[in-house]
Amino acid sequence: INAEYMGPFNRIIEIDPHRMPNPESGKVAEILILGETGVGKTLVTRRIKETCRQEMKKSDEEANDSTTNTPATPKSGSSSNNALSKPFSLSTSPTVGFEREEISCSDLKLVMKELGGAMKPTWSSYVASASMLLFVLDKSCPWQLSLSCDSFYQMASFCQQKNIPVILLYNKADATTCITDSEIECLLPLDEIESSLPAGFQVLSLSASTGYNIGSLLSLICSILKKQKTK
Repeated sequence: INAEYMGPFNRIIEIDPHRMPNPESGKVAEILILGETGVGKTLVTRRIKETCRQEMKKSDEEANDSTTNTPATPKSGSSSNNALSKPFSLSTSPTVGFEREEISCSDLKLVMKELGGAMKPTWSSYVASASMLLFVLDKSCPWQLSLSCDSFYQMASFCQQKNIPVILLYNKADATTCITDSEIECLLPLDEIESSLPAGFQVLSLSASTGYNIGSLLSLICSILKKQKTK
């Protein structure tokens, strides 16, 4: 059993690397979330968790409605891609060590593991156990773009070796001053990266602060993982 440091609260917990999930509890997939400090990794994780919670609640309500023969009434303007209606805390602090969240989504169980930017020298050691990599890039921060692109390119190389699918997230896409996709592509050869990742490569713009496209991200994650499950 290895002791590992987790989160900003100086917690030391024991992690058994051989601990196996209950096979009856569904497929367990580890989602690794990386990115430079301040790009919004924590908020992305929080949004995914909240969206999963809302989707599960909606499914439960629809199941209850069907058993009582009462048709479900859709809420006006509701959409998984719209900003979440529930009050949502945007307050975060830089992740120290890593944060781990367990999320249930449909018939999948996701373990979201977010690594702090300060842990970059050890990022590659976490890739082998991951089912997928989410790499977050801040579109509102041009002075960090070159560093983020370089870090992503290195992690994509490790994912290629381990045959792991990758989703590149352009966070803060709603910012008033925003880096264009063409500017990013000047530093990242996306076509080359896509061809080098046979397990899959996707790019998605979103906003963790408003919830924009978080529903699309969750759908994309589940779709990729279910395809892996059938192979």
